[in-house]
Amino acid sequence: MSTPEPDPKQTPPSQSQSPPKHQASRTREAALEKELSQLLTINNTLTTLHSTLAKISRDISHFNDSTRNTSKMMSQWSSILQGASFTLDMLDNRNWDPQNENDDDDDDDDEEDQKRDEVDDELALVQRRLQMVESDNAALERRFNNVVSEKRERWARLEDGRSKRLRELGLAGRDTRRKVGNR
Repeated sequence: MSTPEPDPKQTPPSQSQSPPKHQASRTREAALEKELSQLLTINNTLTTLHSTLAKISRDISHFNDSTRNTSKMMSQWSSILQGASFTLDMLDNRNWDPQNENDDDDDDDDEEDQKRDEVDDELALVQRRLQMVESDNAALERRFNNVVSEKRERWARLEDGRSKRLRELGLAGRDTRRKVGNR
């Protein structure tokens, strides 16, 4: 026959109430290690996010610069087209006499004015569209800067909490951050 196992309900309280101190210490240490690992993961994620947001900010700035330059180029291109159109009209007109330019028909002037008006209207439309895009870009940049500011504030709070926790763990002064990309 086998020996009957003691009933856990009948186990004396001194044996079942608390684990030894070294086991509690190990449990606490394991919990702290897990917390440190999680904080390092959050830290790496925030570092990556910060880098991404900085790149987006640079890209938006570059896009705004390109938009402004495009507007200038469109204006210059419009002037060039107007000059080229006028020159082409004059070269195609066999009756045109540069000496008698003031004596040209009013019909040619009206047609030329109409073409200029059409080009001016088209240019105005393109400029309005460009202004709308620039306005949208400016609004996006303001929103982006607000998000970056919020993230930086949160980052600073997390770093303060991290530093405080490292001091509590007795790890202050040690670089416990993992480098991004090393996994």
